[in-house]
Amino acid sequence: MEAITKNEPLSGPYTRLLYDSVLSVLDNDLSLLLSLINSPEFGKNTIVILYSDHGEAFGEHGINGHPESLYNEIIKTPLIVYVPGVSPQRFTVSSQNIDIFPTILGLVDGTSLGGLRGESLVSLMTKGAPIQKGPVVAQAGKYKFSIYNGTLKLIVNNYNNPLLNA
Repeated sequence: MEAITKNEPLSGPYTRLLYDSVLSVLDNDLSLLLSLINSPEFGKNTIVILYSDHGEAFGEHGINGHPESLYNEIIKTPLIVYVPGVSPQRFTVSSQNIDIFPTILGLVDGTSLGGLRGESLVSLMTKGAPIQKGPVVAQAGKYKFSIYNGTLKLIVNNYNNPLLNA
């Protein structure tokens, strides 16, 4: 960890190997969990949602770990939703963790609550219907934010703006 903290050149590949080995163990454990969920006792009424609040950097942009950064290696994370009876699919549409709660509501009872900032992904998952997503917004710390419209991304690192620091 000391080599990683010092950002030494060889620490990135070594750290990635360690990270990949942990992912391999997780992959095996997840396989066992999904086998259990596919059993008759659980299979018909169990939804599984896997997500992450951040990714990891391995030397990209000169950073390691998961600092307050808004580069894709930190903020572009997978969202995996297992729904009984829905065929596995892969989508490239951007989503945000704020979309998870409205999606759960839609999956459980088909309803949505007004005033939620996130968007349900149910119609995308069950019908392949396109969803109208607004720009994806991310924040790190108090004065860093990004906005992504599907094509372009703006990152603002605004530490010294007197209007924000007031």
